[in-house]
Amino acid sequence: MEKGKRIAALIAVFLLIGLFAATLVCAMLGSSYTFDLLMISIALCAIIPTAIWVYRWMFKVMKKHRDDNLGK
Repeated sequence: MEKGKRIAALIAVFLLIGLFAATLVCAMLGSSYTFDLLMISIALCAIIPTAIWVYRWMFKVMKKHRDDNLGK
């Protein structure tokens, strides 16, 4: 499970870095999509870690449920 946590954390880090890098590049180029990209980046800064936390929590609950059913 520890390896899965590290992989999920690395994926989240790379996604967030990519989002902010894209926003920065668009801002430097003067794109009309800069503000929209910034808003998406800010929203995903909350959504990505929350989604990973929910995924890990559901995995733990389902594993416990499966283990309880197999034990009976």
